[in-house]
Parts: sequence; structure tokens; C-alpha cells
Amino acid sequence: MLAYFEQAAERYLELLEHSDDKDSNNTVTYSKEELQLKLANATQRIHELTKLKQHVKENGEVSLTDKDARLMGVNNMGFEVSYNMQTAVEAKNHLIVAADITNSPADQGQLYEMATQAKQQLGVDDITVLADKGYYNGECLEKCEQDNIIAIVSKQNPPSSTGNADYTLDKFKYDSEKDCYICPQSEALCNVSSDDTKEKLYRSKACKTCLHKDQCTKNKRGRQIVHGEYHEVMARTDERLANNIKLYKQRQMIVEHPFGTIKRTFGYSYFLLRGIEKVKGEAVMHCLMYNLKRVLNILGTDRLIAAIRKFAEHSLDFNTNFLENQQYGLLFILKIERSRTA
Repeated sequence: MLAYFEQAAERYLELLEHSDDKDSNNTVTYSKEELQLKLANATQRIHELTKLKQHVKENGEVSLTDKDARLMGVNNMGFEVSYNMQTAVEAKNHLIVAADITNSPADQGQLYEMATQAKQQLGVDDITVLADKGYYNGECLEKCEQDNIIAIVSKQNPPSSTGNADYTLDKFKYDSEKDCYICPQSEALCNVSSDDTKEKLYRSKACKTCLHKDQCTKNKRGRQIVHGEYHEVMARTDERLANNIKLYKQRQMIVEHPFGTIKRTFGYSYFLLRGIEKVKGEAVMHCLMYNLKRVLNILGTDRLIAAIRKFAEHSLDFNTNFLENQQYGLLFILKIERSRTA
């Protein structure tokens, strides 16, 4: 687009130079004033696009419709300028206890933040969270362990560099006693890194003569495995997942159902506002409407109205941070009402 306006500006300059030339074969019927205006508009557009080009170079992508939104993959295998909505849903009543909006297309880095919000809203000292492989992040998993958050998260399994499914990383079994990996051909990859490094590197001399090397790796020196800074906490997470597969399978039933209700039943399949702060407010309203409908289905209208009145009378900060209090208030009301009828 920038090149188009630069060419247009050059053309307008050329026409202006010959605008007073009566012998010119120029067939353009613009007046001199019209050409000057077109040149000024093209120059202004060049200036704007040049600034935009520099901004993209320094900061990455930019949306002209919403400066906070980013290009993300969507369910139809395409891409749209979007926001990433995060929610935490409690398992007993299926209420949304935490919600947030980010403009990062990846879920990595969101696990600890959302789990902490859920923990605070539920008012508990420890909590178990279920999350899919998009949330598998060593730093977040370590923070969760330190903050009494038991994370059951599916592991990302990167493919082999050769694309052969028989030689993906999960096919290499770690022997903690010998501190080595056993490859699919029963050869040991030993720790060859120095003691003062945070990362451990595992290699095997057997790779040089292995008949299956081309199926396993493209590295001329043979297959290598790296233990990063968070390997230990990731190993504990993997073991926890293996011991709780039945519990982990409940994740989709718990967290995906509210999204389906909000999108299909309520019709909120896209955001109406622009700017991340406004979109956050809109997302919280969507969650509030879902929670309200959910509690109505559980308690009924009369009991809910009566409970809200009691809650308002005894809550000193009921009018402060209205949306947040309503999200917590609905959960609190449900707990009290269910305990009375138990």
C-alpha cells in the first residue's frame, strides 16, 4: 500500500510539472488545484503509512480497527483479529469464578494467574486446577506448587524433527536412578553437561552407528535431549497427570460448557466493544449473566431474590466493585442456601 501511494505521489508531481504545458499530450483533465490536493492527500497517507511501518517493525502486528486486539487462530481453522478470553469454573456448581481478557493468542503463562484468582474467589488455602496442554508452562507450574495450587495439566508433546511418531520425546523413558534416557532402541542417552549449568544435555555415542538415526533425528551428532530449568516441576506434573487421568477428563465438561452457553444460548459469539479494558468489562458481564442464569436454575427465582436481599443487607462493600462482588456474591449465596437445605 505504501508503494502504491508513493507511485501516485510521483505521478501527481509529474502531472503538476506539465500542467501549464499546452503542448503536452497529457490526457488527464484534472486542474492544477485538484492535482495539488491529490498530491497533499497522497503525501499525508505516505507519512501515516511510514509511521505505521515503523511501529510494526518495533512492536509487531497492529490492528487499525482495535489497537489492543491481535490476530489469532479461530475454530474454523482461519484467523481473525481477536481477544483471548480466560475463565476458571468451579466443578461443583459450574459457576465461573474468575474471568480475564488478554491479547496474547497463547494460553501459556495464564495458568497461575487464573488459578490464583479462582483461589481468592473461593476463599480456600489450596486448590486443584485442571488445564489443557496449552497451559503447560514450567514457570507457571513452579509458581502453582509454591502457592498450594495442585495443577493437573496435559503435557505438550513436540514431534520428532523427522516427523516419525515412533521417535517423539515421550518414547524416550527417563531413568532417574542412572540419570539417563532410554531410547526406543534400548540405548542410553547420558548426561554430558557440566555441573554448573542450569540445563542438562543428554546424548549417546550409539547414535553414530545406529541404523535408525535418520528416522530419529536430523542432528549430525545424533539425538539429544535437554533438561531445562523447570524439568523437575514438569516431571512432577507429568506424574500427577498420569495418576489422575479420570479426574483430568472432567476438564472439558466443566470449563467448556459455560462457553457454549454464552455463545450459543445467549448469542455472545463476539465482542461489541473495542479496547482491552472495555472488552474485559463486557466479558465479565457475559460471565455474570451466565452465573445468574445458572443460580436461577439451581435455587429458583424467589429464593435467589430473598438471598440477594439478605446478602446486600449484610455486605458492607456491596456497592463497591459491583461486578466483582456480584460474581463472588452469587457463589456465596449459593453456598449459604445449599447449606441451609442440606
